[in-house]
Amino acid sequence: MMFRLRVAAGAAVIVGSLFATAVAAKSDPKPLELANIVKPAEGEGYFDDVFALDDGGKRLCALRTDGATFAKLDIIDLATAKVTKSFDLPGKTLVPDRLELLPDGKGVVLIARDKPDDLAPLYAYRFDADGKQLAKIGPATAFGRPPADGTPRAKLLVGFDRKLGAKGAEATYTVTPYDLATLAPAGKPRTWKTDVAGETKNPTARLIGFFDGYTRVLGERPGAYNKAEDVRSPPRMLVMDALSGKVANETEIANIEGWAVTGILRREHPGRSLFVELNQDASGVDVVDAMGKKQPAALAVPFRMYDPKSLRVEEGPAPGALTFGIAVDPLNPDAINVRRPIYRCWTSIRQMSDKGPSRCAAGCSHRGRSPGRPPGTSWSCSNASRAFLGEAMSCRSTTFAELALAVTAAVAAAGCTEVRGRKQIQDGNELYKRGRYREAVAAFQAAEALVPTIPTLWLNKGYTCRQLIAPGGKDPQSKQAAACALAAFAKLHELQPGDPRADQLIVQTWFDTDDFPALEATFLARNQTRPDDIDVVRTLQEVYYKWGKWQQALTWSYRAAALRPGDAETQYGVGTFVWQLLSARGGNAEMAGYDPWARERPETRAAAAPIPSNAVSDITGTTRIELADTGIGYLQHALALRARYPEAMTYVSLLYRQKSFALLVDPISWQGTVDLADDWQKKALVARGGKS
Repeated sequence: MMFRLRVAAGAAVIVGSLFATAVAAKSDPKPLELANIVKPAEGEGYFDDVFALDDGGKRLCALRTDGATFAKLDIIDLATAKVTKSFDLPGKTLVPDRLELLPDGKGVVLIARDKPDDLAPLYAYRFDADGKQLAKIGPATAFGRPPADGTPRAKLLVGFDRKLGAKGAEATYTVTPYDLATLAPAGKPRTWKTDVAGETKNPTARLIGFFDGYTRVLGERPGAYNKAEDVRSPPRMLVMDALSGKVANETEIANIEGWAVTGILRREHPGRSLFVELNQDASGVDVVDAMGKKQPAALAVPFRMYDPKSLRVEEGPAPGALTFGIAVDPLNPDAINVRRPIYRCWTSIRQMSDKGPSRCAAGCSHRGRSPGRPPGTSWSCSNASRAFLGEAMSCRSTTFAELALAVTAAVAAAGCTEVRGRKQIQDGNELYKRGRYREAVAAFQAAEALVPTIPTLWLNKGYTCRQLIAPGGKDPQSKQAAACALAAFAKLHELQPGDPRADQLIVQTWFDTDDFPALEATFLARNQTRPDDIDVVRTLQEVYYKWGKWQQALTWSYRAAALRPGDAETQYGVGTFVWQLLSARGGNAEMAGYDPWARERPETRAAAAPIPSNAVSDITGTTRIELADTGIGYLQHALALRARYPEAMTYVSLLYRQKSFALLVDPISWQGTVDLADDWQKKALVARGGKS
């Protein structure tokens, strides 16, 4: 078993008794005691964001680089803070994703991409302690490590491949086990195929997702049918062994709506058992268990002091354990005034169980602020718009891959001016890694006069300026930083018109600063030239929703559905978006709990509470009724395209509930609408049980 941490690039590696505390902690977060501090010698580069500890926490393997001329793997004795082994990576183009330090000095396994593209396949390399490459496996869509549960699978590295089919949910998933210590095959690959409805055979179940490092499959099986009573039991949750296909656990699904949420989360977090997300109102961090239940995580300082963009997540190594990191924003006035350190927080969650609620324990270790480059499968974000179209959401992360540290030309062959310019870029990179962003910007500005045609200069300057933008970007300093970033990305586009990052980062900066007029003008113009581009349409929906103009957002959701009339998911997206609007604007728990019949019954009339009042911004009356009916219409269109679609049926039920809140003055009409909601909920239950 190996325990993996993330370290702030450019900061020291701070080693404490993190693993033991993570298992035992049951109180509020508190800083961990330091055991040692490891950092590169002056001028010897910085530690990258990828590193690993051995089983006993006695050795550390860290990636050390200067961001331009070298990249080395250092193996460090933590008792003495001495480097015992050091060797160069085999290729300068490798983009490390994670490290696994093998026991007993047997070497290191590096998982990396061969080019700086998050969509590029992954490869696993095994090196001995002297840096000799002994094995290479891949390509793979992802690699996973099972939890350290003491079983044979804990010694595996699991390769995962996914190939999508042509229709519906058709797909082929291949899971291949390898011996972590040798990278030799540890068994035969197993293939899972799903049909257009997402169902597998042998065993028969609807595949929800993979977890536990791709060694477990979560599925859904119809409940048993009682012919005598003509009733089907609720559907059942299956946990299957991904390598053998055997059913490891099967239980009845008690919370259908929570289960529907779980299905969405599984698609967003492949290979994961537990998740961490910013909550919907961006006021804290939620830990989400396997059944979709959310629990607020205890943080060391108030959430307003953190930088939400710094959230990093990884699962394991212990079963049911989750680690997440979030950094205090050094530009936040409250954080500066109280002189708080920057924290790296973890939280340990008990595995999914139907015997009681999840328990959460948390703790922190000091951590330097870093852009970080987490694995592609471990980053997620969510916001208030996640209920309608996840792919349209804006994920505002700053990743280590984004900070293009590699200066590719040979410095020795360049003239004096270029040498000085490239040195300024390296200095800026180093300052960035240390969190000294204003000084880094100054270094990049000094390089502009020397090497103005190097695209990396403008890319890095833009990223650095973005770090100076406070959430919302309304203060003068943030506006100045945003202008700096936008100008840098515009220059990048001028130098490399074919580089898509320039446009993406300009748009992202507008989102970060809530510059909705600029976003509106840009994407309306794009819609004029590309009216059938659904990504443009969905972006406009997101822009207007975040802008608070929900009517316009709704109009663009209709246009997205019109562009994909034969796609059930797109029609479903409109229905869920309508539900989101109604639930946020007059669809609260007080409305749901009100009984209009209390005013009609003689025995309860005197004590009956008045109908709950509405806020000015709520959607009420005829508008609420018509909007609910519109959403129901789109969901029924989705059902016409896909008869067995229990999620759509669930949202039909939810929309009838939202519609009923406009009918509280008329108990008979209210009752009829509530009865329809109940009927659709029963239909969803039957559909999950196997009937279409």
